[in-house]
Amino acid sequence: MKSFRSLLAGLALLLSIPAAQAACEDWWAGFDTACSKVSQIWSQGNNGLLLSGYAYHSRSQYTQEKLNELNEFAYGGGFDKHITHENGNEESIFFFVFADSHEDPQFNLGYMWMPYWKVAGDFQLGAGLSGGLVSRTDIFNGIPFPVILPMLSAKFSPITLYTTYIPSLGGVNNGSVLYTYGRIEF
Repeated sequence: MKSFRSLLAGLALLLSIPAAQAACEDWWAGFDTACSKVSQIWSQGNNGLLLSGYAYHSRSQYTQEKLNELNEFAYGGGFDKHITHENGNEESIFFFVFADSHEDPQFNLGYMWMPYWKVAGDFQLGAGLSGGLVSRTDIFNGIPFPVILPMLSAKFSPITLYTTYIPSLGGVNNGSVLYTYGRIEF
């Protein structure tokens, strides 16, 4: 039930962005800029379908017993809105859900900044940051918590592949995951 409420809250937040545009100038100093940025991405951005992919658990950080229990096929999906600036860099806001390592739903709501470099033709590589809120049943009983993660990407429009590293949370069998997912722009 908590997962369903988290899903509804995330969708409600995304749907309320257009209504919040006029309120951006009334926010505290500094937050008004962030509010305006999110509002701009929502109103002017392109749409993307996010398809969740694979969660590789570092073999040196997990026991074989634990690896046998874990789900590495992180199936799921979501939606993003993104703006590509004149210099090729991207900003996006997103909401998606995927099956975590225990096959429970993980909810993600956030913002990503991704600078890109042209490699050959339309093929580009990127390195940036993603920040937002995550809700998992095994951490804080599903209460959303903030995250900031490094991001790498490979882009050949309309398809982009993203990878991030979730660091160890201390000890064995806890974190140290390479997570990959994709986006199809439409």
